[in-house]
Amino acid sequence: MTDIKPKLFRYKLPLTKSLNLKGSKVEYREGLILTLWSNDELMASGEIAPLPGFSRETIEQAEEQLIQSIKNIPLEKVLSGLQSSPLIDTMLEHAEEAKLFPSVEFGICTAILNLFSKSHIRSFISENASDSIKVNALLSGSEDEIIGKVKTLKAKGYTTLKLKVGRQSLEEDINLVHKVYENIEKLTKLVLDANRSWSVEEAIYFGNSISDIKISYIEEPVKDYLGILQLCNKSKFNIPIALDESLTAIYPKAMEHIPGITTLVLKPTILGFVKTFEFIKKAKSLGMKTVISSSFESSIGLIALAELASGCRATAGLDTIEWFAEDTLETSFKIESGHVDLKALPDQKLNLKSSCIEEINLA
Repeated sequence: MTDIKPKLFRYKLPLTKSLNLKGSKVEYREGLILTLWSNDELMASGEIAPLPGFSRETIEQAEEQLIQSIKNIPLEKVLSGLQSSPLIDTMLEHAEEAKLFPSVEFGICTAILNLFSKSHIRSFISENASDSIKVNALLSGSEDEIIGKVKTLKAKGYTTLKLKVGRQSLEEDINLVHKVYENIEKLTKLVLDANRSWSVEEAIYFGNSISDIKISYIEEPVKDYLGILQLCNKSKFNIPIALDESLTAIYPKAMEHIPGITTLVLKPTILGFVKTFEFIKKAKSLGMKTVISSSFESSIGLIALAELASGCRATAGLDTIEWFAEDTLETSFKIESGHVDLKALPDQKLNLKSSCIEEINLA
């Protein structure tokens, strides 16, 4: 590969139901698609989609930086440098030097690594990548909708279900968790996500009230990281804790083992490619689990996240494509029997959905 031709597209996709993101209703998902074409007709894509209310950059800021980056980053030189080993360390070094917004960094890195992997017929993360990854299913909606979905997801082969809590009263959440647990089989794991809804005292009350239920972990039960540390010091709280939003304010290399925190939920669109990998390495050294999670990307972003999870042999939270009424690919990202088959991912070269994307002039 000696000549790389980039193209940039924007999309605005309607959702099947609105997302409530920190009090704001989002009816459309907006993002950018970077495609890279080599002179031997290989093509790879990366998605840049800041999540409103969670990403520090707006879509407008991401687009402006991305256009400048395409002009300034020596793509051919970067790809040539990837011939060296180890592959990921080389890519991380380039990304860290560029000092990009997290979503832009994620899109550019995955596009470049995908193009390199296509020419070398290998996973863009690791030669030891798994061919299939487990996916956690997300439960949301009314109580009746959630119970109905539990039964459907069990029949589809999902073995881990994630339930959102903290959106109603504590007593309603406690009752809901018990009802969901009554409807899952013993082999099905249940995880919870409170999205920083409670005080330390409320979290302890909640934990005590469901002490008869085995919860794999609960994400961000209290309002900030300091509260999580306080909660970990409370021997009365008996649910393992996962970090998600707190990770944006934590320096991975400084992170230490904290009893009670067992899992890191990593969202590369929000954290960026470099920080995601730093957390993966740190979690491995501390004996913690990692989950690669979606920030409501379209199929192109979900494919990259699935590749990342397979290369790191992590579980994944990618059950979000059902929120999209339209998609960036003609054949959308699919989950079968609670798994993603990496060998059956859509071919992006022939699959971009022209009716849903608009090309941006880079001249």
